[in-house]
Amino acid sequence: MLFLFYRILRVAVVCLWLYVTVIVTMRMVNLFRVVIFEQLFWYNFWDNLIVFSSYWSKTLENNRERKRERVRR
Repeated sequence: MLFLFYRILRVAVVCLWLYVTVIVTMRMVNLFRVVIFEQLFWYNFWDNLIVFSSYWSKTLENNRERKRERVRR
């Protein structure tokens, strides 16, 4: 009887440990996903897109200016 009680207790402890491990792992993965994808990638993606587009428009403007100068000469 005592052996059966210890066996059930051991199974319960293992199940609880697995449950806690899975929950902690899921939370860590969720946190990692939020930090990496949303913070680092997503906002930086839009910032880089804006910076690149402004750089590209300046480059185009500079090229137009050079062409105008060539035409003037």
